[in-house]
This record gives sequence, C-alpha cells and structure tokens, in this order.
Amino acid sequence: MDSEDSQAPQEIVSDATLQEDRERLRKVLEASRLAAVQHLSRCEEQFQQFLVLGAEDVDLERNQKSRALLRRRIDDIDAETKKIRPNVVVPRNILTLQIVGDGDLVKNKTSFETVDKFLCMFEMILYQHDLILDDAWEQCMISAVQHSMDKSQWFQNNLMGKAMDWTQAKSMMRASNYDTPVNFVDRFETTLRSTGTLDGPGYGTVLLKALAGNHPTFVQQVRLAYAAAPRHLRPPMDVAYVASIAPILNMEPPRKESNAVKSPQKKFRGRPAKFTAKSIVRPIRLDISIE
Repeated sequence: MDSEDSQAPQEIVSDATLQEDRERLRKVLEASRLAAVQHLSRCEEQFQQFLVLGAEDVDLERNQKSRALLRRRIDDIDAETKKIRPNVVVPRNILTLQIVGDGDLVKNKTSFETVDKFLCMFEMILYQHDLILDDAWEQCMISAVQHSMDKSQWFQNNLMGKAMDWTQAKSMMRASNYDTPVNFVDRFETTLRSTGTLDGPGYGTVLLKALAGNHPTFVQQVRLAYAAAPRHLRPPMDVAYVASIAPILNMEPPRKESNAVKSPQKKFRGRPAKFTAKSIVRPIRLDISIE
C-alpha cells in the first residue's frame, strides 16, 4: 500500500509536467510563426519596391527564394502546432457510438437512429464539460468506439492522428457506413433543394455513386427496381426517384462485428427479404398515379 501511495503523486506530477512542456512548446511555435510572418511581410514590401525601382534580376530572384522559404517555414510550424495534443480528461458520461441495427450493441448503452443524432449529443457533452471540440474530439471519440473492433479499426484508419479539426472529422463520420442509406439520401435531397438546383438523372447518378462505397446492396436494389418497372411507366432516375423508393428498399441486414461468433442454428435468420418484380413495381405505380 505504501509503495502504491508513493507512486501516485509522481504520476500526477508527470502529467502536469507534460502539460507544461506542451504549453511551452506551443508558445515557442507561436513566437516563431509570428517572427516568420513579420519577416515575410517585409520581404513582400521589399519585392514591391524592387519592382518600382527596377531592381536587377539577381535581387528579385533572391527575394523570391526568401519568400518561398518563409512560406514553407510557416506551413511547417502550423503542422507542428496541430500535432501538439492537449491533456484532455475524457468525461465519464461520454456516449457510445452505436446505431440501431449494429451487431455489436451494448445493451445498457444508448443506441441512436442516425450518426447525426449521436454527433449532436457528443457535441453537447463536450460543451457541458467546457471542452474545445477541435482539441478534445479525438481522445473522447476513442472512448466512444472502443467497444467495437470494427469501429475502432475504422477510426484508426480514417481519423486517428490525421490532425483534423472537428468539422473535418464530423464530415468524415457522416459519410461513413455507420449511417443508413435513407438518411444519406434525405440529406442529399435536402442539400440539393437548398441550393436551388434542378433535379435530374445526372444528380441521381451522383447520389448512387456516393452510396455505392458503403451501401452496395442498396444501390443494386435501386437499379433492379428501376429495371423491373415497365418502360412506359419508368420515371427519370433522379434524386426524387431514389428518395421515393429508399424507405421500401432499405432492407440491409444488421451490421456485424468481423470477429462475431456465428451460431449454426441462426444461420438463416435476419436475411433480407427477396423482392420480386411485381412487389417492386407496385409502389412505383402508386407514386405515378398520385402525381
């Protein structure tokens, strides 16, 4: 007991010292960046004077090299500054990233219908603990995905150590396969309408290509449904068409962990329903008759 008690204060001092070193390094980088920016400003003013006075090519070339060197120096300082990770204390009430339909659900944890709803609550909790999103999101997100091997692997490959701010990370997560095709289509259609752009088959193709990476089964079902409809009843395959049949065709099986144990007795459970041409064409005819 005495040895453990004597080691605890040393760990606290070590963490405090590490944080002080980070802050000291951050201040040094800020001072270096300010000096480089000021020097670059003087070089640019000098370059303008050279142009007015008609300086020799040697002087212009020397000035140009100096400005290029200073710009690279500023970029390097910015990159080093992003690598300085603050000492973040992850809140205990941080949420678990699990979407309804996941195969690795933790029963006593909250499940979300969409990734957007999880991200909204994630931001709220960080705000509750007075944490800056750009500084703390990565450490907190590790706690949110550590229950799942698939999500942890995806996080390592796409987000961890990439020096992203929160806006970039959030956009990456929204485009991931942890969102449903219906929600993705709804957001795409809403964005298209907000820009005032007219819908057309071209945007329908763009939408299907965006979905193909994470939801290939859904895209295949959309194309089969379109091909099954009689030619004289086929509407244009635009965004509105995909949005109208998305809730009907979104029958993908629940996502499962790569290391999940499969039971032979449950081999045939949870398979998506098979669509016949008749069942798929029927909702299309209803939509057209209503219009």
